[in-house]
Amino acid sequence: MAFGILRIQKHSSMSAIRSSGKHKDREQDTPNANPLKTPENVTEGAQTSTELVRAIQARIDLATIKATGESRPVLAVEYLITASPEFFKENSAEKVDGYFEDAKDWLKAKHGAANVVSITRHNDEKTPHLSAFVVPLIEREAGTRKRSVIVGKDAAGKAIRETREFAKPAEVSLSAKHYFGGSKHTLSELQTEFATKVAILHGLERGIEGSKANHQTVKSWYTSIEKPIQTATITPEELKKVVFTRLFGIPREEETPAGIAQRLTEKVRETYGSAVEMAKQATSDRRRAAEMTKTAKALGNQLQDLKPFRELSMLNKPAFLKLKEIAEAKVEQARLELKQSRNRSPIKR
Repeated sequence: MAFGILRIQKHSSMSAIRSSGKHKDREQDTPNANPLKTPENVTEGAQTSTELVRAIQARIDLATIKATGESRPVLAVEYLITASPEFFKENSAEKVDGYFEDAKDWLKAKHGAANVVSITRHNDEKTPHLSAFVVPLIEREAGTRKRSVIVGKDAAGKAIRETREFAKPAEVSLSAKHYFGGSKHTLSELQTEFATKVAILHGLERGIEGSKANHQTVKSWYTSIEKPIQTATITPEELKKVVFTRLFGIPREEETPAGIAQRLTEKVRETYGSAVEMAKQATSDRRRAAEMTKTAKALGNQLQDLKPFRELSMLNKPAFLKLKEIAEAKVEQARLELKQSRNRSPIKR
Protein backbone atom coordinates (compact mmCIF):
# COMPACT_ATOMS: atom_id res chain seq x y z
CA MET A 1 0.00 0.00 0.00
CA ALA A 2 1.59 3.25 -1.16
CA PHE A 3 0.93 6.66 0.38
CA GLY A 4 0.95 10.16 -1.05
CA ILE A 5 3.42 12.29 0.91
CA LEU A 6 3.20 16.03 1.46
CA ARG A 7 5.43 18.08 3.79
CA ILE A 8 5.74 21.81 4.37
CA GLN A 9 8.44 24.05 5.86
CA LYS A 10 7.72 27.68 6.73
CA HIS A 11 10.55 30.16 6.16
CA SER A 12 10.65 33.50 7.98
CA SER A 13 13.98 34.81 6.71
CA MET A 14 15.65 35.29 3.35
CA SER A 15 18.78 33.56 4.62
CA ALA A 16 16.77 30.38 5.33
CA ILE A 17 15.15 30.62 1.89
CA ARG A 18 18.54 31.06 0.19
CA SER A 19 19.94 28.06 2.09
CA SER A 20 17.05 25.82 1.04
CA GLY A 21 17.32 27.18 -2.50
CA LYS A 22 20.98 26.14 -2.66
CA HIS A 23 19.97 22.61 -1.74
CA LYS A 24 17.10 22.60 -4.25
CA ASP A 25 19.25 23.84 -7.12
CA ARG A 26 22.27 21.70 -6.19
CA GLU A 27 24.53 24.69 -5.49
CA GLN A 28 25.95 22.80 -2.53
CA ASP A 29 26.98 19.21 -1.85
CA THR A 30 23.98 16.86 -1.62
CA PRO A 31 25.19 13.46 -0.33
CA ASN A 32 22.01 11.59 -1.26
CA ALA A 33 21.93 12.88 -4.86
CA ASN A 34 23.56 11.15 -7.82
CA PRO A 35 25.51 13.87 -9.71
CA LEU A 36 25.23 11.85 -12.94
CA LYS A 37 21.42 12.21 -12.77
CA THR A 38 21.33 15.84 -11.62
CA PRO A 39 20.95 17.06 -15.24
CA GLU A 40 17.62 15.17 -15.26
CA ASN A 41 16.18 17.54 -12.64
CA VAL A 42 13.61 19.95 -14.07
CA THR A 43 12.86 23.42 -12.65
CA GLU A 44 9.98 25.78 -13.46
CA GLY A 45 10.38 29.39 -12.36
CA ALA A 46 13.42 30.59 -10.40
CA GLN A 47 16.45 28.52 -11.45
CA THR A 48 18.99 29.50 -8.77
CA SER A 49 18.95 30.45 -5.09
CA THR A 50 19.63 34.08 -6.04
CA GLU A 51 16.73 34.11 -8.49
CA LEU A 52 14.55 32.43 -5.85
CA VAL A 53 15.22 35.15 -3.27
CA ARG A 54 14.56 37.91 -5.82
CA ALA A 55 11.33 36.29 -7.03
CA ILE A 56 10.01 35.88 -3.49
CA GLN A 57 10.91 39.46 -2.57
CA ALA A 58 9.14 40.74 -5.70
CA ARG A 59 5.93 39.01 -4.63
CA ILE A 60 6.21 40.24 -1.04
CA ASP A 61 6.61 43.82 -2.30
CA LEU A 62 3.12 43.59 -3.82
CA ALA A 63 1.51 43.39 -0.38
CA THR A 64 -0.54 46.49 0.46
CA ILE A 65 -1.12 45.27 4.02
CA LYS A 66 1.91 44.21 5.99
CA ALA A 67 1.76 41.07 8.10
CA THR A 68 0.61 41.74 11.63
CA GLY A 69 0.49 39.70 14.82
CA GLU A 70 3.88 38.08 14.27
CA SER A 71 7.32 39.50 14.88
CA ARG A 72 8.69 37.35 12.04
CA PRO A 73 6.01 36.69 9.41
CA VAL A 74 6.31 33.71 7.08
CA LEU A 75 7.82 34.93 3.82
CA ALA A 76 7.60 31.67 1.89
CA VAL A 77 6.49 28.08 2.35
CA GLU A 78 8.48 25.18 0.96
CA TYR A 79 6.48 22.16 -0.18
CA LEU A 80 7.85 18.67 -0.61
CA ILE A 81 5.60 16.27 -2.53
CA THR A 82 6.45 12.62 -3.15
CA ALA A 83 5.11 9.11 -2.47
CA SER A 84 6.11 5.82 -0.89
CA PRO A 85 9.07 4.20 -2.69
CA GLU A 86 6.92 1.32 -4.00
CA PHE A 87 4.82 3.76 -6.04
CA PHE A 88 7.84 4.58 -8.19
CA LYS A 89 8.93 0.94 -8.45
CA GLU A 90 5.53 -0.45 -9.46
CA ASN A 91 4.32 2.23 -11.90
CA SER A 92 5.32 3.47 -15.33
CA ALA A 93 7.12 6.75 -15.96
CA GLU A 94 3.91 8.11 -17.52
CA LYS A 95 1.90 7.47 -14.33
CA VAL A 96 4.59 9.06 -12.16
CA ASP A 97 4.64 12.08 -14.49
CA GLY A 98 0.87 12.34 -14.20
CA TYR A 99 1.03 12.37 -10.40
CA PHE A 100 3.61 15.15 -10.29
CA GLU A 101 1.79 17.21 -12.94
CA ASP A 102 -1.47 17.03 -10.98
CA ALA A 103 0.43 17.99 -7.82
CA LYS A 104 1.80 21.09 -9.57
CA ASP A 105 -1.64 22.02 -10.87
CA TRP A 106 -3.05 21.68 -7.35
CA LEU A 107 -0.39 23.98 -5.91
CA LYS A 108 -1.04 26.64 -8.55
CA ALA A 109 -4.80 26.45 -8.09
CA LYS A 110 -4.50 26.71 -4.32
CA HIS A 111 -2.03 29.61 -4.14
CA GLY A 112 -2.28 31.24 -7.56
CA ALA A 113 0.25 30.39 -10.27
CA ALA A 114 2.17 33.66 -9.79
CA ASN A 115 2.78 32.87 -6.12
CA VAL A 116 4.37 29.49 -6.91
CA VAL A 117 7.73 31.03 -7.73
CA SER A 118 9.73 27.83 -8.25
CA ILE A 119 9.06 24.11 -8.63
CA THR A 120 11.84 21.58 -9.06
CA ARG A 121 11.37 17.90 -9.78
CA HIS A 122 14.32 16.05 -8.34
CA ASN A 123 15.12 12.88 -10.25
CA ASP A 124 18.66 12.50 -8.94
CA GLU A 125 17.70 11.09 -5.53
CA LYS A 126 16.53 7.62 -4.57
CA THR A 127 12.93 8.81 -4.14
CA PRO A 128 11.81 11.30 -6.84
CA HIS A 129 10.00 14.34 -5.44
CA LEU A 130 8.86 17.89 -6.05
CA SER A 131 10.31 20.84 -4.15
CA ALA A 132 8.22 24.01 -4.50
CA PHE A 133 8.46 27.50 -3.00
CA VAL A 134 5.24 29.44 -2.50
CA VAL A 135 4.65 33.01 -1.30
CA PRO A 136 1.48 33.01 0.86
CA LEU A 137 -0.17 36.10 -0.61
CA ILE A 138 -3.90 36.71 -0.28
CA GLU A 139 -5.56 38.94 -2.87
CA ARG A 140 -9.01 40.37 -2.03
CA GLU A 141 -11.09 42.28 -4.55
CA ALA A 142 -12.63 45.67 -3.83
CA GLY A 143 -16.08 45.53 -2.27
CA THR A 144 -18.20 46.87 0.56
CA ARG A 145 -18.49 46.11 4.23
CA LYS A 146 -21.23 46.83 6.76
CA ARG A 147 -20.57 48.60 10.02
CA SER A 148 -22.75 49.85 12.85
CA VAL A 149 -22.33 53.61 13.47
CA ILE A 150 -23.83 56.12 15.88
CA VAL A 151 -26.01 58.64 14.02
CA GLY A 152 -27.44 60.56 16.96
CA LYS A 153 -29.23 60.27 20.30
CA ASP A 154 -32.86 59.76 21.26
CA ALA A 155 -34.87 61.90 23.71
CA ALA A 156 -33.47 59.91 26.62
CA GLY A 157 -29.91 60.54 25.47
CA LYS A 158 -29.35 56.96 24.30
CA ALA A 159 -27.20 56.49 21.22
CA ILE A 160 -29.02 55.70 17.97
CA ARG A 161 -27.20 53.28 15.71
CA GLU A 162 -27.55 52.45 12.05
CA THR A 163 -25.89 49.83 9.86
CA ARG A 164 -24.21 51.46 6.88
CA GLU A 165 -22.14 50.19 3.99
CA PHE A 166 -18.62 51.43 3.38
CA ALA A 167 -16.36 50.91 0.38
CA LYS A 168 -13.56 48.42 0.93
CA PRO A 169 -10.57 48.78 -1.41
CA ALA A 170 -8.78 45.86 -2.98
CA GLU A 171 -5.91 44.55 -0.87
CA VAL A 172 -3.01 42.14 -0.97
CA SER A 173 -1.69 40.68 2.27
CA LEU A 174 0.99 38.22 3.33
CA SER A 175 -0.68 35.53 5.43
CA ALA A 176 0.56 31.97 5.91
CA LYS A 177 -2.09 31.61 8.62
CA HIS A 178 -4.82 31.89 5.98
CA TYR A 179 -3.52 28.73 4.29
CA PHE A 180 -1.98 26.73 7.11
CA GLY A 181 -3.33 28.15 10.38
CA GLY A 182 -1.31 27.27 13.42
CA SER A 183 -2.82 23.99 14.52
CA LYS A 184 -2.39 20.30 13.82
CA HIS A 185 -6.06 20.24 12.72
CA THR A 186 -5.35 22.69 9.88
CA LEU A 187 -2.38 20.62 8.68
CA SER A 188 -4.60 17.54 8.76
CA GLU A 189 -7.10 19.35 6.51
CA LEU A 190 -4.26 20.19 4.12
CA GLN A 191 -3.26 16.52 3.95
CA THR A 192 -6.88 15.52 3.31
CA GLU A 193 -7.26 18.12 0.54
CA PHE A 194 -4.09 16.93 -1.19
CA ALA A 195 -5.12 13.28 -0.89
CA THR A 196 -8.61 13.94 -2.26
CA LYS A 197 -7.60 16.16 -5.17
CA VAL A 198 -4.31 14.50 -6.16
CA ALA A 199 -3.06 11.36 -4.41
CA ILE A 200 -6.20 9.22 -4.54
CA LEU A 201 -6.56 9.88 -8.27
CA HIS A 202 -3.29 8.01 -8.77
CA GLY A 203 -4.02 5.06 -6.48
CA LEU A 204 -2.22 6.52 -3.46
CA GLU A 205 -3.63 6.44 0.06
CA ARG A 206 -3.87 9.24 2.61
CA GLY A 207 -2.14 8.73 5.95
CA ILE A 208 -4.35 7.76 8.89
CA GLU A 209 -6.52 10.73 9.84
CA GLY A 210 -6.28 11.62 13.51
CA SER A 211 -2.84 10.05 13.87
CA LYS A 212 -0.88 11.25 16.90
CA ALA A 213 2.34 11.36 14.90
CA ASN A 214 3.96 14.79 14.69
CA HIS A 215 4.11 16.58 11.36
CA GLN A 216 7.43 15.90 9.66
CA THR A 217 8.83 19.04 8.07
CA VAL A 218 10.69 19.19 4.76
CA LYS A 219 13.94 19.61 6.67
CA SER A 220 13.42 16.53 8.84
CA TRP A 221 12.39 14.46 5.79
CA TYR A 222 15.58 15.39 3.96
CA THR A 223 17.64 14.70 7.08
CA SER A 224 16.20 11.20 7.36
CA ILE A 225 17.11 10.20 3.79
CA GLU A 226 20.29 12.15 3.04
CA LYS A 227 22.66 11.01 5.72
CA PRO A 228 24.31 7.76 4.60
CA ILE A 229 24.13 4.87 7.03
CA GLN A 230 27.51 4.24 8.65
CA THR A 231 28.94 1.72 11.05
CA ALA A 232 30.03 2.88 14.49
CA THR A 233 33.50 1.70 15.46
CA ILE A 234 34.78 2.33 18.98
CA THR A 235 38.52 2.12 19.30
CA PRO A 236 40.46 1.24 22.49
CA GLU A 237 41.80 4.81 22.56
CA GLU A 238 38.26 6.17 22.80
CA LEU A 239 37.66 4.16 25.95
CA LYS A 240 40.49 5.95 27.71
CA LYS A 241 39.85 8.95 29.91
CA VAL A 242 40.44 12.30 28.31
CA VAL A 243 42.65 14.61 30.37
CA PHE A 244 41.62 18.25 30.18
CA THR A 245 44.49 20.70 30.53
CA ARG A 246 44.90 24.32 31.54
CA LEU A 247 47.16 26.81 29.87
CA PHE A 248 50.87 25.95 29.58
CA GLY A 249 50.06 22.20 29.58
CA ILE A 250 49.23 21.95 33.30
CA PRO A 251 46.85 18.99 33.92
CA ARG A 252 43.44 20.07 35.16
CA GLU A 253 41.14 17.06 35.54
CA GLU A 254 40.36 13.67 34.05
CA GLU A 255 37.18 12.72 32.23
CA THR A 256 34.73 10.89 34.50
CA PRO A 257 33.18 7.49 33.65
CA ALA A 258 29.88 9.31 33.08
CA GLY A 259 31.62 11.65 30.66
CA ILE A 260 33.08 8.72 28.71
CA ALA A 261 29.66 7.08 28.49
CA GLN A 262 28.06 10.31 27.26
CA ARG A 263 30.77 10.90 24.65
CA LEU A 264 30.45 7.36 23.23
CA THR A 265 26.64 7.53 23.32
CA GLU A 266 26.69 10.72 21.25
CA LYS A 267 28.93 9.03 18.70
CA VAL A 268 26.52 6.09 18.34
CA ARG A 269 23.53 8.43 18.04
CA GLU A 270 25.25 10.50 15.38
CA THR A 271 26.23 7.42 13.39
CA TYR A 272 22.90 5.62 13.44
CA GLY A 273 20.56 8.64 13.48
CA SER A 274 19.64 8.21 9.80
CA ALA A 275 18.93 4.49 10.23
CA VAL A 276 16.71 5.19 13.23
CA GLU A 277 14.69 7.75 11.24
CA MET A 278 14.24 5.25 8.41
CA ALA A 279 13.14 2.57 10.89
CA LYS A 280 10.61 4.98 12.39
CA GLN A 281 9.18 5.67 8.93
CA ALA A 282 8.92 1.95 8.17
CA THR A 283 7.15 1.34 11.50
CA SER A 284 4.76 4.21 10.78
CA ASP A 285 3.95 2.81 7.33
CA ARG A 286 3.22 -0.64 8.79
CA ARG A 287 0.99 0.87 11.46
CA ARG A 288 -0.93 2.88 8.87
CA ALA A 289 -1.47 -0.19 6.72
CA ALA A 290 -2.73 -2.18 9.73
CA GLU A 291 -5.13 0.59 10.76
CA MET A 292 -6.49 0.90 7.23
CA THR A 293 -7.02 -2.86 7.01
CA LYS A 294 -8.90 -2.75 10.33
CA THR A 295 -11.06 0.15 9.15
CA ALA A 296 -11.84 -1.55 5.85
CA LYS A 297 -12.87 -4.72 7.68
CA ALA A 298 -15.19 -2.77 10.00
CA LEU A 299 -16.82 -1.01 7.04
CA GLY A 300 -17.22 -4.35 5.30
CA ASN A 301 -19.04 -5.76 8.34
CA GLN A 302 -21.36 -2.74 8.40
CA LEU A 303 -22.17 -3.21 4.72
CA GLN A 304 -22.86 -6.89 5.36
CA ASP A 305 -25.39 -5.95 8.07
CA LEU A 306 -27.17 -3.70 5.57
CA LYS A 307 -27.26 -6.36 2.85
CA PRO A 308 -30.97 -7.33 3.36
CA PHE A 309 -31.99 -3.67 3.08
CA ARG A 310 -29.93 -3.16 -0.06
CA GLU A 311 -31.48 -6.24 -1.66
CA LEU A 312 -34.97 -5.05 -0.73
CA SER A 313 -34.28 -1.60 -2.20
CA MET A 314 -33.25 -3.17 -5.51
CA LEU A 315 -35.98 -5.83 -5.74
CA ASN A 316 -38.96 -3.89 -4.38
CA LYS A 317 -38.37 -0.16 -4.22
CA PRO A 318 -41.93 0.81 -3.11
CA ALA A 319 -41.76 -1.65 -0.19
CA PHE A 320 -38.32 -0.34 0.76
CA LEU A 321 -39.50 3.29 0.76
CA LYS A 322 -42.54 2.32 2.89
CA LEU A 323 -40.28 0.52 5.37
CA LYS A 324 -37.99 3.55 5.46
CA GLU A 325 -40.97 5.84 6.13
CA ILE A 326 -42.18 3.65 9.01
CA ALA A 327 -38.70 3.51 10.53
CA GLU A 328 -38.29 7.30 10.37
CA ALA A 329 -41.73 7.79 11.97
CA LYS A 330 -40.86 5.43 14.83
CA VAL A 331 -37.56 7.25 15.42
CA GLU A 332 -39.34 10.62 15.51
CA GLN A 333 -41.98 9.24 17.91
CA ALA A 334 -39.26 7.94 20.22
CA ARG A 335 -37.59 11.36 20.22
CA LEU A 336 -40.85 13.09 21.14
CA GLU A 337 -41.55 10.66 23.98
CA LEU A 338 -38.03 11.14 25.32
CA LYS A 339 -38.39 14.93 25.17
CA GLN A 340 -41.76 14.80 26.96
CA SER A 341 -40.40 12.56 29.70
CA ARG A 342 -37.55 15.01 30.33
CA ASN A 343 -39.94 17.96 30.54
CA ARG A 344 -42.24 16.34 33.11
CA SER A 345 -41.73 17.65 36.65
CA PRO A 346 -41.47 15.06 39.41
CA ILE A 347 -44.63 14.72 41.52
CA LYS A 348 -44.07 15.53 45.16
CA ARG A 349 -46.13 13.59 47.69
